[in-house]
This record gives sequence, structure tokens and C-alpha cells, in this order.
Amino acid sequence: MKKLEELTEKEFKEEFIKQFGEERWNQSEVLPILQEKAEILCSYLDIEELPILCDPIKEDSRYYPKEKFIIISDKIIMNEVEALKSLIHEIRHHYQYTCVSTNNQNEPMLEQWKKELEIFDTLAPDIKLCTFLEIDAYAFTKVIMKDWFNKDITYPDDEYEKAISLYIKKYLS
Repeated sequence: MKKLEELTEKEFKEEFIKQFGEERWNQSEVLPILQEKAEILCSYLDIEELPILCDPIKEDSRYYPKEKFIIISDKIIMNEVEALKSLIHEIRHHYQYTCVSTNNQNEPMLEQWKKELEIFDTLAPDIKLCTFLEIDAYAFTKVIMKDWFNKDITYPDDEYEKAISLYIKKYLS
């Protein structure tokens, strides 16, 4: 058996697929693309870059603020639009946490975010959806998807979509 560094690219791919499967290989090829987009977004928001991982999780994606990384679900990572939406949403949460931890006075939502972050983990999922933290993340995602990727996205619930649109007009225009 050759050492890892002795394998050709083709041999490495074959060995990887044999050990982990073709689906995992395909996911691993998407990660550098998402990582590059994450770096651009983090630079745009003037926040620290963080790693993007793929794993089987219940949600589409999740931001881990203490550990500072994002997981994109293996269920959606191969769907370009859904993976991008999730990435942008979670990076916005990274921005929110960064603003709160650095006390960024240039952010108009800072005080609201501070209050919500204190209790966020205790809230039920349907209540979390109604926080400014979530509305802001959805609104930011909608704006970036349109402005950077020319993709119109809408939240499935009409009333929530109206709240997102109002938030965009007030805070993100």
C-alpha cells in the first residue's frame, strides 16, 4: 500500500471513494467552492473567516458560535441554491455574534441582538423564527442572493416574507 503522499490524484480519488463513497467525494468537491464564497462574504462583512463543513444534520445548516464553524447539511450541499442560501444565512449569524462580542456600535441592531442572544437558546423553534436575529439573517440572504447571484428567493410563508421585505427596506437598503 502506497503512502498517502505517494498516491496520484486519480488513485487518491479512487481510494477516497472506496473508503467513504462517491456521494461523500462529490460533497468534498463542493466544500472548497463554498469556502471561497464564505471568505468573500466574511471579507465583505469585515469579520473573521471560518471553516465550512458538511455533515448529516437535521437542519439545512447550523452556525456554531463558540467553535466558529458552519455545517451545511449533506442533504442540501449538492443543491447550489440551497447550499448558498444556507451559507449566507449562517455567515450573517456569524456577523451578528461578532457585532455583539465586539460591541460594534456601527450596527443599528446591536442592542436588539444583544437582548435576543441572551435568551435565544431557551426559545422554541417557532419563537426563534420571530426574532430579529432570524429575520435579519433571512433578509440578508435574500439581498445577497439577488444582488450577487441574481437569484430571487422568497420565504414560503407570505406574512413572514412581508416582514423580511419591510426589514430590508428599513435596515438593508
